[in-house]
Amino acid sequence: MTFGKTVKLFLADGTAAGIRHVEIINWTGQAIAAPRTRYLEIKNWDGLHRPGIYFLFGYSDDTGAGLVYIGESENV
Repeated sequence: MTFGKTVKLFLADGTAAGIRHVEIINWTGQAIAAPRTRYLEIKNWDGLHRPGIYFLFGYSDDTGAGLVYIGESENV
């Protein structure tokens, strides 16, 4: 049987287009999403100074197609 989960969503500036921090209660993982223009605001967040994976989204200069880079780091 599958049980539901509680998800905690924090909108740092009160908007869904800004910095978003998501946690599943009773799990050590987290997700942080932010536009590139807000990088300087989140680069010193405590939650980013631990192991994790990250996704960088962009577009090809040649074709305009969507691209994603997936990486891992000991200090995201």
